[in-house]
Amino acid sequence: MDPILFWNDVAIEVHRRDYAFNIDPATGKEIMPQQGGPTRTSRALAIVHIAMYDAWNGAKATGNNYLGQGGRPPLPAAPPGTPLAPATKADMAAGVAVAGAAMTALKQLFSNQLAYIEEQMLKFCAMLSAGTLTPAQISAYENYGRQVAEVLLMLRDPKTDHSDAPESYVAGGSPGDHRPDPYSPAQGYLGSRWGHVTPFCVNSPVGSRATRRLSRSAARIQHNSIRQRLQRSSRPWRKAAQPTRPRRGDDRALLGLRRRQGFGYATASLQSNRARDRRRQDAHAGYG
Repeated sequence: MDPILFWNDVAIEVHRRDYAFNIDPATGKEIMPQQGGPTRTSRALAIVHIAMYDAWNGAKATGNNYLGQGGRPPLPAAPPGTPLAPATKADMAAGVAVAGAAMTALKQLFSNQLAYIEEQMLKFCAMLSAGTLTPAQISAYENYGRQVAEVLLMLRDPKTDHSDAPESYVAGGSPGDHRPDPYSPAQGYLGSRWGHVTPFCVNSPVGSRATRRLSRSAARIQHNSIRQRLQRSSRPWRKAAQPTRPRRGDDRALLGLRRRQGFGYATASLQSNRARDRRRQDAHAGYG
C-alpha cells in the first residue's frame, strides 16, 4: 500500500464531497462548500500534500523539506531513533506520519467531513502490517505527522496569507469590466482578490523572475503575430490560391454516392461540370 496515493485518493474524495450541496436538516438550506472554487480548492490540496511531503521526508530524515527553508518555520523534531531500521520499517513509519499529517490537514480544512476522514484513518491503520511497528511507534509517528500539519496550517492561516479576504469587486460598464450575469445578477464573484494571497513557492505572484520572463515571452509572441498580419495585409499583389474543381472521376463518385443515398437525381452543378469537361475534351481533340 502506498500511503501517498491512499491519502491523495481520500483528499480528492473529500473535495468531491465538499461540493455535494447536501441539505442541512437544521436549517433546510444547502450546505455550501468550505473550499469553494478552484482557487480555494487548489490551496487546500496544496496544504494537504505539502504536509504529507514534509511528514514523509521528516520521518525518513532526508533533510529535503518545505518547512525550515525560505524563512519558514522549522520542521518539528522527529521521534527518537529516526530513521528506523530496516528500510521496510522506516517506510512504514513514514507512511504513518503521512497519515497523521493528511488527516490533520483535511480535518481542519474540511471540518464538515470529520466522520469520513476518521473512518479512512481507521481503514489505513487496519492495512498496516502487523508486528512491523509497535503501538508506541505508530502513536509517535502519527503524532509527528500531526505536528507537521499543524505547523504548516499555522503558516498558511487564512488571516495571514490573505486567502479569506472579502470579495470587493464592483462591476462596471466600461470596456474590459465584468458585467453581472443577466440570468443571475446576484451570484457574486470568486477570486477577484486572489492575487493578494501569499504564494507557496515564490516571494510575490507579480514581479518574480519567472513572471517577467513569461510576460516578455508573451509580448514577443504577440508582437510577431501582429507584424506577420500587417505584412500579409500589405501585399495586395499576392495572388490568392484558386479553389480547385473536383475531377470528373470525383464528380461521378459523388453522383453515385448521392444515388446510393436515395437522392436519385443529379444536381445541376454536377451536370454542368460534366458538360464542361466534354467541351474541353472536344476542343482539345480538334473538333471545337
